[in-house]
Amino acid sequence: MHPEDVGIRLLRGWTGLRDAFAEAAHFEGCEDGCTLIPNNCFTVKSELLPFPLGIRIDYILYKAVSSFTVKCEELKTTTGPAPGMDIPFSDHEAVMATLHIQRQGRSAGATLGTAEPTLVDVVTEARTEVGVGLRAARQQRYSTGRMAVLALLLLLLQALAVLGALAGLAAGQPFPKLSFSLLAFLAIGVLLLATGLHLFHTMEVKMLQGTEEQMRMALRALQERPSDG
Repeated sequence: MHPEDVGIRLLRGWTGLRDAFAEAAHFEGCEDGCTLIPNNCFTVKSELLPFPLGIRIDYILYKAVSSFTVKCEELKTTTGPAPGMDIPFSDHEAVMATLHIQRQGRSAGATLGTAEPTLVDVVTEARTEVGVGLRAARQQRYSTGRMAVLALLLLLLQALAVLGALAGLAAGQPFPKLSFSLLAFLAIGVLLLATGLHLFHTMEVKMLQGTEEQMRMALRALQERPSDG
């Protein structure tokens, strides 16, 4: 994820994790800490068209707990081929951090409240994104459900047609087995596929509804917290 993606911002804001790149006293490596760069022979160049200089998608996140403080003294990234080789380690540049951990009397979590206004904005943005996904999932559930109903109606019509054809056999009319078989297989296939997709999107809707509800409750708690103090 890009550093400005709502996912990484929500993760950092909600958990209080610090980004080693942003906190490092000294940095050495690719420009802006990018770990997916166009100079890497393993990268897919088309994926980097929006980011011609590269993108930072690998992180070292840390958080101080109890009576400890943690500081990032140095952050490094690899910048090309592995030592003694003509190719890099992988399609991502490696990230290395030097952290300084020190015991102190004051709890490191005491400054969490200062980040709450920003966290409210991030949670609101994330909830909006979940809402967009929820509406799309509901639309897909409706479409697949309608497709399943249409396939079922087609099977019922075929059943009625078979009864009519069987009645026509008594009058000496031929029974079109091939046509009925092909239509039946088609209808059954569409019915099974649509039913499976409908069940999938139904579960997706339930999961997104639960996520949206949790975000709503978290947002309310964040908004009410200052008034409680």
